[in-house]
Amino acid sequence: MLKNNLYPFTAVVGQEEAKKALLIALVNRRAGGLLIGGAKGTAKSVLARSVQSLIGAQRMLTLPLNVTEDMLFGSIDLEAAVSLGEKRFSPGILARATDNILYIDEANLLRQELLTAALDANSAGINNVERDGISCSHEVRTTVIATMNPEEGTLPGHILDRFGMYADMQALQDIGQRVEVIQRALAYSNNTLAFCEQYAEETAALAAKVQAARELLPQVEVSDAMLMLAAQLCSQAFCAGHRAEIYLLEAARAIAAMAGRAYVLPKDVEEAAQFVLPHRMRKPPEQQPEEQEQQDDNQNEDENEQDNEDNPDDDNNDEDNEDNQLPPPPPLDNGDDDEDDDASDDEDEDDESDEDEQQQERNNNNLAPEEQLADIDKSFRLPKMLLDLGKDRNVRRGSGKRSVTKTDLKQGRYVRAEQPKSKVTDLAFDATIRAAAPYQRLREDNGCA
Repeated sequence: MLKNNLYPFTAVVGQEEAKKALLIALVNRRAGGLLIGGAKGTAKSVLARSVQSLIGAQRMLTLPLNVTEDMLFGSIDLEAAVSLGEKRFSPGILARATDNILYIDEANLLRQELLTAALDANSAGINNVERDGISCSHEVRTTVIATMNPEEGTLPGHILDRFGMYADMQALQDIGQRVEVIQRALAYSNNTLAFCEQYAEETAALAAKVQAARELLPQVEVSDAMLMLAAQLCSQAFCAGHRAEIYLLEAARAIAAMAGRAYVLPKDVEEAAQFVLPHRMRKPPEQQPEEQEQQDDNQNEDENEQDNEDNPDDDNNDEDNEDNQLPPPPPLDNGDDDEDDDASDDEDEDDESDEDEQQQERNNNNLAPEEQLADIDKSFRLPKMLLDLGKDRNVRRGSGKRSVTKTDLKQGRYVRAEQPKSKVTDLAFDATIRAAAPYQRLREDNGCA
């Protein structure tokens, strides 16, 4: 039975690349998770949540956009502190997501410092908590699956690099596929249970394949040749750091495991590169034009000096030849010259076009690997990075989560709590209670809570 009668994974029409990336993330947690981008209405969230039918006993925990530090990383157990006066650690979402799936919907709208810290903790495999008088550490082993709509703002490069893979979901253009989407959506809303039963067998077969790939994954080995190929691809894509190579090889291992092989082939690495490299590719470093022109001028001067040293009499010979040279004969007037010239011009243009086409074919056949690899970036369509305007010091009236100025009103979303450095003007009740609760037993028993 599908979990909570969610929309079946196998019932999603099209989006084969995103499906393959999700399967890779489910098979191998070390592939770094997956970020799915796409415009509104492309079923990003539906597809991401549908993987719950493929993960067996695992759970999918959702990271809400209004999450706070204590909810995400853990904090003091307030109930134990108030009733028993003991400092106990209350695990957060990261602790509960260990060996499970952590789903982040609209990750680009989450506070970037929280998203970065959560991804770093998962990458390091440990979460260190030092707050509210608590000092605790616990393991973090979770598969992060996130979605975002680039129209609402994209993520900076340093956060994109923390996601192992990226998949782009485009709106379906085929009329037949669009009709199929509508028919399945209506059938699902009319009778959810019956619709899920139609895909139960296919979903169970895919879940068994994922489980078999997980069991085979520890036996999949990567040869030195595949290591060299991964390093070469990442170098030609001008990737910064070495996360790309690691995630590329781990994704290739997952692809090989799903194919039932205990070894990685070049096609596995090339297929994994479609998900690992697009959001990490950088433009090649370009040489400054002035430096290039200066180098060319210096090279030409050196060649001229060398020629003069080899043939000192060339200048005199050139002058003598110019003096003895006869003027060219006048052109002959012929009525057919215009037609001949036109015909010759046409033949010259045809020859030049043929030569250009042949030269283009030779260039396409002799493309360097880095030029062939650049085509991967065409499938990664993100808008330009939004400018970070920062905050100014002008005090304005008004509020809003997208406000970039300071305000004198006590309105807006609760962001964080910190120790006051001056007179307290805004009190965070939850943080105050957590900080004071462990000392409840030391206070006088005057009948107050």
